[in-house]
Amino acid sequence: MSNMSKVRELIASILAIALLAACSGSGGSDDELLVFAATSLTDAMAEAAEEFEARSGAKVEVSFGPSRALAQQIARGANPDLYLAAGQPPMDFLIEGGQVATDDVVRLLSNRLVLITGQDAPSIGDINALADAELERIVMPDPEIAPAGNYAKTALQSLGLWERMQPRIVFANDVRATLTYVQTGNADAGFLYQTDAATAEDVASLDIVPADSYPDVVYPAAVVQGGKNDEGAKAMLEFLKSEAAKEIFRRHGFTPLE
Repeated sequence: MSNMSKVRELIASILAIALLAACSGSGGSDDELLVFAATSLTDAMAEAAEEFEARSGAKVEVSFGPSRALAQQIARGANPDLYLAAGQPPMDFLIEGGQVATDDVVRLLSNRLVLITGQDAPSIGDINALADAELERIVMPDPEIAPAGNYAKTALQSLGLWERMQPRIVFANDVRATLTYVQTGNADAGFLYQTDAATAEDVASLDIVPADSYPDVVYPAAVVQGGKNDEGAKAMLEFLKSEAAKEIFRRHGFTPLE
């Protein structure tokens, strides 16, 4: 087993313990909800959950993490009431496993990829110049566990840049870890969603990744089969489709789809 595989296995194990503990502690009351959501939704979902709590009187606990890792924990027995992914493949994985019904899936939001650079990084005006830029380390979320990394890898492959850049690419656990790499100077540049880039004032956000070089970034949401609060999950999903929730997501840079 490679060192990278060992790291991924360790990450999955840590998430399994934390998320299963969260599930067992959720209680299952009619006014309690457990939500699993992609890391890139952290700020927006925290605000949306607070607003839903104020309107419904329910108590909402949101556990954030890489979408694929969260889906794997659900498949292994974690039982949140609602799941929000940053990409369709993790949701398809749960549909295939019977944890989510196809008819329950809602295409909730969209996003896009950007390149961020540190304060001292050289100017990059075009994505094709990235392979020749004087950047020693370029970070992205791990494509194996985070859809943002998979989108970034797909973009570089479709543009014919992946092979040339791969020796300088390092993987982070998720989009927020990617941001931290660049903020702390541990990477010169990084790929992540524009909504995460917008949360930081100490990085430059470059909208230079062609939209047609990777699939549309869609955030699907669905009630999870076997959750303890099915009706509450449906009510929260309806709220996330409401105009009040859409305004929250827009403020955080997302584009509502429903």
